[in-house]
Amino acid sequence: MASSLSQRWLRQPQTIWLRRALFQVHLWTGLALGLYVVVISISGSALVFRDRIFKSLGNKPRTVAISGPLLADGKLRGFAEKAFPRYRAGYVFRGKQREQASIVVLDRNGKYKQELFDPAHGAILKRLRMATASA
Repeated sequence: MASSLSQRWLRQPQTIWLRRALFQVHLWTGLALGLYVVVISISGSALVFRDRIFKSLGNKPRTVAISGPLLADGKLRGFAEKAFPRYRAGYVFRGKQREQASIVVLDRNGKYKQELFDPAHGAILKRLRMATASA
C-alpha cells in the first residue's frame, strides 16, 4: 500500500487528497495575506501623502474681505457663544494669513462642532463638521 501511494504521488500527484487540500490552504492563505498587504500599503501611502491629497481635493482655507482690525480670541469666542448659546467656545484657530477665516471649536457635553467665523466681524461663515468625543 505504501509503495502504491508513493508511486501515485510520483506519477499523478494531483489525484492525492492531501495535496489538493494543501493546495487550497496555500491558495486561500496567499490570497488573504496578499489582500492584507495591499490594504496596508494603500493606507500607509494615504497617510504619507495626506497633505497633498487634501490639497488636491480642494481643502483650501476660506478667505474673507477684512475691513478693520481683527477681533481678539475672547471676543470671537463671545460671538460664537452668542450664536450657539448651548455650546461653550474653546479653541480659536487663526489662519496663516490675515484674510483667512478663523475656526472656533464649540463644546457641549463632549459633542464638538467647528464653525468658521469672520475674524474681523464675528459673523458665522460656514459650518465645518460635527464630531463626538468624550472629554
